[in-house]
This record gives sequence, C-alpha cells and structure tokens, in this order.
Amino acid sequence: MENFIDLTPLVALLLSVLLTVMAASVLHMVRTRTNEDQQAMLRTWVHIAVYAAEKLYGAGRGSEKLQYVRDLLEEKGFTLDIETLEAMVNAEIQEMMAGLGERSAG
Repeated sequence: MENFIDLTPLVALLLSVLLTVMAASVLHMVRTRTNEDQQAMLRTWVHIAVYAAEKLYGAGRGSEKLQYVRDLLEEKGFTLDIETLEAMVNAEIQEMMAGLGERSAG
C-alpha cells in the first residue's frame, strides 16, 4: 500500500501568504499614486464590485467576474492595469472569505 502525504493545507497556506504579500505590495503602490480620499473611494468600489460580481455570477466564472469588476471601476473613473486589479480583487476575496469564516465560527 502506498503512503500519500496530503499537501493541500500547505498549498492553501502558501497561496494565502502569496496573495497577502501581493495585495500588500499593490496597496502600497496604489497609496503612493493616490491621495487618501481616492484610496478610500477605490477600496469602496472594489468591495462593492467584487460582492456584486459574486452575487451576479455565482461560483466559478472568474474571468467574467473580473471583467465585470474592471468595467464597473472604469465606469466610476478608476483605470487599473490587470495585475493591480487582480491583486485588489484577490485581496477583497480573501477578506470576504475571512469574514465568512468568522461568522460561521461565531
């Protein structure tokens, strides 16, 4: 019988750390290019757009949801390169998932 080691928790942890580091670096870059009011407004619209995309598209369909977020942000006057947009969306999803975990644990 073969012995297998389940690396799923390790991979999940590494992805979480990687996304956190990416989000922190992107947020630093955004902060250096904008004032506090612009940053707050951008974070608010990213939050709204990510939640709206999740409600509209449901599970999966990541590229469609990302395009929805991008279109909504551009409509609101925010134009981001794809790497920055993906990092901000991933950071928002991490926060959203953390919030769900806190609610189910409480």
